[in-house]
Amino acid sequence: MSAPEISGNLAERPILEVVHALHSGGATGVLEVDSAGHRRRLHFRDGELFLPGNHPLARLLAEQVEEVRGSHGGGASPGDAAREDKRRRLLDLVSRIAGVILDWRDGVFRFQIGAVGLPADLVGPLPTRRLLMVASTRGVEDAELARRFGGEGVRLVSVGKPQKGDDLLGLTPEESWLLERLHVPMTVVDLLRESPLPPEAVHLHLAQLGTVGLVAPVPERTSQPPAEGDVDAEVISRLGDRLARELAEEPVGFEPETHRAMVADLLARVGGVNYYELLEIPPSAPGEEVHAAYERLARLVHPANARRLEIEGKEEALRILFEQATRAYLVLSDPERRRVYNQRQLIELAATERTGAERQLEQRELARQHFERAATLAAASEFHFAIELLQEASRIDPRPEYLVALGRLQERNPNWRRRAVETYRSALQLDPDSVEVRFALGRLYEELEELDRARVQFAAVVRLRPGHREATERLGRLMEGRVKGPGGGGLFDRIFRRT
Repeated sequence: MSAPEISGNLAERPILEVVHALHSGGATGVLEVDSAGHRRRLHFRDGELFLPGNHPLARLLAEQVEEVRGSHGGGASPGDAAREDKRRRLLDLVSRIAGVILDWRDGVFRFQIGAVGLPADLVGPLPTRRLLMVASTRGVEDAELARRFGGEGVRLVSVGKPQKGDDLLGLTPEESWLLERLHVPMTVVDLLRESPLPPEAVHLHLAQLGTVGLVAPVPERTSQPPAEGDVDAEVISRLGDRLARELAEEPVGFEPETHRAMVADLLARVGGVNYYELLEIPPSAPGEEVHAAYERLARLVHPANARRLEIEGKEEALRILFEQATRAYLVLSDPERRRVYNQRQLIELAATERTGAERQLEQRELARQHFERAATLAAASEFHFAIELLQEASRIDPRPEYLVALGRLQERNPNWRRRAVETYRSALQLDPDSVEVRFALGRLYEELEELDRARVQFAAVVRLRPGHREATERLGRLMEGRVKGPGGGGLFDRIFRRT
């Protein structure tokens, strides 16, 4: 008896759609494609693409997959230059294969289900999710990518990570940032306004994330402004699922006794506070501050914490707090819902009634609170939220100590070292004689192999504080290397050496 088969015409169902369906369905079998007089085969195991051992690229794939897998261990840091080079070479190979597959535009396909037809010497798997992402935007103009979801007024939401996946290439920092911002629905135009990326990069990443189901448009329910309590239950459920996965990987940093006391305090006052008071933010808080406040509160009160709080079977109290926190977020993160809520709750911003000095004092106090909260969060390894708070503190009241703290957290992520450099330089503009900032900047330049700039900063540290031992040692090593050069020997040896 022959294996069951799925077949179709590529003119009616493009090859990318077929591969995506097999990947997302976790299919195992052989996809045969007859196109332009040639027969090609793609081999799937549990939805992932593999190459047969006799394929011209099989050996190269095996080497690169092994290199990338090996770079995950052995103490290699996520931003290690050698590891990034290995990832880039694997991505180049994936892009080449994606280009070949996209050329199969006409003809027919047949998918034979089951492992019977698979070669015994399969090599891989390819990072299939990344292949689909790359293929979906290959050769597509930015204008078309911008229209892919229906325009910049469309509200998008992240819909979680696939359940499957030994995806060697994973997600880039830029993609992770976009998914984080879209945990609650946001229009594309608002996302572009907040994003540090150029618009064309945002369009590209959104299109690729949408291809593999990580981002989706939010269906419009009504043309009328949504009422305060009209909250999409599916969004709440999606947020709950996402946070449950994150808490399983990284639990709340507080001790259980402290955690229980904080939850008990919230339960005691939840009925008598408005949404701003619940999230502990002022009515003037911008969207990014609302986002950071919600993430902290939602992690604290999520029902998944029941076991560590020793209240299993009594999760209802946590569920009430989580739903209330999520309602607050969904309302305050949407400008129209927020306006309606403020009107109904008689919340007056009254910004024009305060003097300039009063507003300035209030902003400074808010920045100080952000700085202190960030220190607490960083101590609990909640680095992402600490960075958001420090960025906001530095924006509303730029101070060297806020920027130094922000730079230190940014440089923990090797992919953000350039951002850390800019942060330290901003701090230096505020305090040019800061030994702390100049030493941190010099050390970072040295790690980035910008040695001339590192020498300048260490020399400034020694000038400002002659007894700074580590700066003196680092400067000495750099000056010695400058004279000797990479080839060894002295400067004159290199100039006059014989050929």
